[in-house]
Amino acid sequence: MTLNLGCALLALTLATTCLADLPDLDQIRQGFVNPPDDARIMMRWWWFGPAVTKAELEHQMQLMKEGGIGGFEVQPTYPLSTDDPNKGIRNLRFLSEEFLDAVAFTASKAKELGLRFDLTLGSGWPYGGPQFDLSQAAGRIRYVDVKVTDGIERQPLPVVKEAERVFAAFVGPFSDPNTGTNSYRQLQIADGYVLLPEDCRKQTRILFFIVSQTGMRVKRAAYGAEGYVIDHYRPEVIKRFIEQIAEPVLNACGENRPYAVFCDSLEVAGEDWTYDLLDEFKARRGYDLLPYLPALFDPSFPSSAEIRHDWGRTLTEIYTEYFNAAFQRWAREKGTRFRIQGYGSPPAALFSYAYADLCEGEGFNWDGFRESRWAASASHLLGRQVTSSETWTWLHSPVFMATPLDMKAEADMHFLQGINQIIGHGWPYSPQQAGYPGWRFYAAGVFNEKNPWWIVMPDLSLYLQRISFLMRQGIPANDVLLYLPNSDAWARFVPGRVSMNADFASKVGDTVIRSILEAGFNLDFCDDQLLQMRGQVSDGAIYFGDICYRAVVLPGVERMPASTIKTLEAFARSGGILVASRRIPDRAGGLKASKQEGDMVYKTATSLFKGPDAKAILVADDSQVGSAIASRLQPDVKISPAGTRLGFVHRKAGQVDIYLLVNGSNAPVEAAVTFRQTGKCLQYWDGLTGQVRPIAADQSSDKATTTSLALEPYGSAVLVFAPGQGPSASSTMAGKELLGSIDITTNWKVIFSSAAGDEDPEPMIMERVRCWTDYDHMTYFSGIGSYQRPFDLDQQWLRPGVRIILDLGTYQQITEDRGGRGAIRGGGRRFRAMIDPPIKDAAVVYVNGTRAGAVWCPPYSLDITDLVRPGINELRIDVANRAVNYMAKDPPRDYRQEYRQLIEQFGDRFQPQDMDQIRPMPSGLTGPITIKAVAAAGG
Repeated sequence: MTLNLGCALLALTLATTCLADLPDLDQIRQGFVNPPDDARIMMRWWWFGPAVTKAELEHQMQLMKEGGIGGFEVQPTYPLSTDDPNKGIRNLRFLSEEFLDAVAFTASKAKELGLRFDLTLGSGWPYGGPQFDLSQAAGRIRYVDVKVTDGIERQPLPVVKEAERVFAAFVGPFSDPNTGTNSYRQLQIADGYVLLPEDCRKQTRILFFIVSQTGMRVKRAAYGAEGYVIDHYRPEVIKRFIEQIAEPVLNACGENRPYAVFCDSLEVAGEDWTYDLLDEFKARRGYDLLPYLPALFDPSFPSSAEIRHDWGRTLTEIYTEYFNAAFQRWAREKGTRFRIQGYGSPPAALFSYAYADLCEGEGFNWDGFRESRWAASASHLLGRQVTSSETWTWLHSPVFMATPLDMKAEADMHFLQGINQIIGHGWPYSPQQAGYPGWRFYAAGVFNEKNPWWIVMPDLSLYLQRISFLMRQGIPANDVLLYLPNSDAWARFVPGRVSMNADFASKVGDTVIRSILEAGFNLDFCDDQLLQMRGQVSDGAIYFGDICYRAVVLPGVERMPASTIKTLEAFARSGGILVASRRIPDRAGGLKASKQEGDMVYKTATSLFKGPDAKAILVADDSQVGSAIASRLQPDVKISPAGTRLGFVHRKAGQVDIYLLVNGSNAPVEAAVTFRQTGKCLQYWDGLTGQVRPIAADQSSDKATTTSLALEPYGSAVLVFAPGQGPSASSTMAGKELLGSIDITTNWKVIFSSAAGDEDPEPMIMERVRCWTDYDHMTYFSGIGSYQRPFDLDQQWLRPGVRIILDLGTYQQITEDRGGRGAIRGGGRRFRAMIDPPIKDAAVVYVNGTRAGAVWCPPYSLDITDLVRPGINELRIDVANRAVNYMAKDPPRDYRQEYRQLIEQFGDRFQPQDMDQIRPMPSGLTGPITIKAVAAAGG
């Protein structure tokens, strides 16, 4: 059996963006200033227990809406409390009538509130539950190596566990010193024994191959959802999951269907076998895998890599066809969509996303191999406008340490990879009875109203909403396709390690991606199947719908299907840029690949890269790829000086070109940025304020436009090229002149409001502005400190062309967090913004009783011109910190003791992360604080 690519192509054609429907500049600008609701961020909403009530569900949905959050994804998960009638806490059994009634209520209320409602099928991750016994659980292959006595005629089969079955036995290995290979001899199994032929009775090893199970159970399961993870390769098991788990919860929603149903991380470690794999393998690959089983474990077996290629390819195909495609069909039949994080184990490939409706990724490392770019690439090649990502996982761990700046900085890195739907990780359902700061997920940030800095959440949400909207306009304008060699990944599979994206992260790696980005190009991933399904070669480019790619990179590729090399040959000979690093492909993958096919791959690649009529470029190292492309194609964005952590993403909407530039470092960046754009007006669109203004640019070249750009740490800028003429580089519009300033660092009154609902601390008089945590009795205070004082403004400053700016101070770069006990443990999965800000951690400013705006990221200043008056003005700065200070007063240490009764009843279902790092953080203002009068130079 093979996947029906034709049906997928038809469905994708219907979803592809039509350039004729693209909005014009005015529509885009209006949408940017006031973005549509569907561009709002979402949250993963953990229902702990689930111990939920309708009143609290409605309350929390209202809070989300007030915070600028556009929807949520319900995920039932483990209990955080035993039943407590005195507190009104009761865990509802998963799929019980009461649970389904809560789902129905949520679906209805979400629709009433205008919130998007997505629904995780099942509980926790991966899919599974008590409906499945071991025979239906995720499978694996294992072997038992038995040493036998010389001369023995028969050997009993090894004892196996429940649901396991010995299905093959081999004697060996027999080593061939001439070839360096090992061979094995298959033995016959009968009546619980294997029989050894006479000429094998001096061999001392028998390998027994066993169909086994991973034993993995659903992670973080809700009450009543405990059980084995399902076999993702068996249609009858998947059908059972749909009928017994997915159908009841979806049907509970009635006419209020979720926007999408969701499959969280696959993460089924070691799922590499299923009971009928041998039959599937033979039908798809054309030969029997049974005699070749030792090749899966012994790399010295003849053609081991090619056999493993065929095994891996079969796993990917049956996963995609039986799991992905089944849920996509079912979701569409039910009037919803199938959204999935399509990577991990079982070995989903990039093309597997064709059999889902919405692609989702995760990971913030924008200049390396991450699943956010993996998912966005699939969306781009499949003609889908929206790609979501699980965002803020592990952000600034431990819990309640993350700040709005942390959130913006990481989200921007997702945008750089092509993400345009943020799904925050996450929002814990927490009843009032749980106290302050409430329930929280074991390994994630908390982004709900329990954070005192919630006062700026609407402002942060609006920024993310604006950028998400812009990143959906038109089509992606990436020049480069980075080819992911599925055949090489399959050939490197070994039992227990069968993940496509993990292989690519290791073997394709980060260096080639950084080389492309640093050379001024952006990229998408591509594989053979998507190239076959959607790619069209024309005039030196490969088109996926309206999206045009001018360069293709082959990163150390060894194997390649003949169809792919022929497509790339046509591409290169029509003028396309084809670059290979480290080596060129020289074979087709698979044991039964014909010699003719392998020779064709080798000869075609040799002709393209090394022949007298060579059209392609071979470089020795991945780091040389970017410069090789730049030797034939003008960079889209060139940044000088080089070496900054400045990333970009480019969208094209008709004649409008939209660039998002992001400073991914804790250092300010000042750079000359050259764009491959000419003859257009350049505008700066401020994502924080919604303001749009033209900016000066040098358009003296007929090939490029250059402008100066200054970005604060973790700053971002949207630059838009549109038809028309803008100011020249000699324009004075960009200049600023300081007319004068007033230092207001001294004489502040501070009034406190506790987030925990405790008695508020007594107000303070600060002779000089400072953090309230400088006072011992305020160390563990979480809440809002309202800094208040008047200031006198001279009439001469209040004239046209002069702006009045409130400057709250500057930041410092740091190498570790400033707080109790030094740096928090980090690593590749944990992000935090490494600056010490003058506002700890967010502020809302009021001038003369009117809200002037929020300040929570650099630059720490605010234009208050429209609210000031001559003479005495009243200034109030509400500064909010983090809930972690309150937690640090009585920090959780031994979770087993804290949750002893819970563990006794439900088992040990989670282990809170980094709790030993809970500590109070500096909170308040540090100054200096000034009022500045600024005029445009020459004004």
